Amino acid sequence: MRIFVIIICLLFTFPLVAQKSKNKIEEVPTVAVSEGITYALPRTGIRVLVEARKTTLIPGPFAMFAEPLLGIKDVILQPQTVWEMKKISLEIFTEPDPNQVFKTNTLIIPLIQLTSNGCLAGFNSPNLGNQDKKPIFNSLVTNGNTPSTSFENSVWLSTSSGRTPIEQRAAEASAQVLKSKATRFDIVAGLLDERHPDGKAYEESLDELRKTEKELLELYTGRQKSQDYTFNYVYIPVAKSVKGEVIFRFDENLGFLAKNDFSGKPVMIDVEAEELPSGSSAAATPANPGLFYRQPGVGNVKLTKELTVIATARLAIAQFGNVLALSAELLNGSYSIEFHPETGALKSISKK
Repeated sequence: MRIFVIIICLLFTFPLVAQKSKNKIEEVPTVAVSEGITYALPRTGIRVLVEARKTTLIPGPFAMFAEPLLGIKDVILQPQTVWEMKKISLEIFTEPDPNQVFKTNTLIIPLIQLTSNGCLAGFNSPNLGNQDKKPIFNSLVTNGNTPSTSFENSVWLSTSSGRTPIEQRAAEASAQVLKSKATRFDIVAGLLDERHPDGKAYEESLDELRKTEKELLELYTGRQKSQDYTFNYVYIPVAKSVKGEVIFRFDENLGFLAKNDFSGKPVMIDVEAEELPSGSSAAATPANPGLFYRQPGVGNVKLTKELTVIATARLAIAQFGNVLALSAELLNGSYSIEFHPETGALKSISKK
């Protein structure tokens, strides 16, 4: 009997708890949107994408004998790392402007569309789709079929040859290089006494001789391997005229460095806004609580390294323009409005 009473009490208690929880959940969004939805206008950032190549040079173990034995000059004698910038491109990206944040009135809340970062995307246009771009990261790509830079496995440096003076091994290897060259020439010229191979076997014979010759020459000239990198730097223009702002520093041996690392030479950006046509910006007021959008300006961008211009671009910069307000007549639900996510500019207005 006592257990029965407890069960009856629980049955009456659970609906009350559930109702209380339900009421609590429903009240939260009502309070959150009672004063409108906050949205931002975008500001434009400049992304500097640099495609670069790092080449590692390893001297050959017989490097000091390259000129006297084979007549090859200017071979590397010490390990080196060489960086070069292969391609530079400039593009824009968007982020919310902390200086341009607005709040809608309660009547138009259901018709607002925002991007994932809270910028205004559209009004009464539910089929905008995903307008977010994938982020860009710094990346490394190792070139395929990169030869090993180690000479440890070379038969000319094996432990069995360890007692032989290096000068003698270098002389023997150079004689093998010259013999390989001569044999290859004789095959091509048809000067061999025995019948040389033809067709596919002919090409394979030549390829094998070239491979042997290359491996031997590397003992004198050294080896190298390359790796391709993509570096991503960003800059947010906050003034309409910027001169000599350091983006990063670069050194041919040390590579890409932070802008405060004075081991490298500065790569600088200049941004100059073009003069806007006559017009005035709008401001949010109690009498005008409508939607605001951007009329972007244009900036001329220049990248320089050691007084040499290495990249230029003419880009639409949102914060170089004006902020304008949509007419209240367009917000009655009869129109579908879209905005460019990159600049916040008005894209289209269509009657539904």
